[in-house]
Amino acid sequence: MRIGIDLGSRMAKFALMGENGEILKLAECETIRFYKRHGRLEGDSLVLDLAGSGLLGDADLEGAPLVVTGYGRNTIPLRGGED
Repeated sequence: MRIGIDLGSRMAKFALMGENGEILKLAECETIRFYKRHGRLEGDSLVLDLAGSGLLGDADLEGAPLVVTGYGRNTIPLRGGED
């Protein structure tokens, strides 16, 4: 599975895709509301609690590659991934 996140200025959108590119789950939330409820700063980085948001479950997130687009893409470091 793969997870796609678009961190837009007004809306944050989330997609869970299967192995063959099929869309398994879509969700969206107002960006500011999402950040206030499920984000926190650690140093200069934004950390998001995706599991705690209820938008994607623990099973969805386990080991899934993550792709981030939108204006907020540079605020989430991909730990253990490639730049």
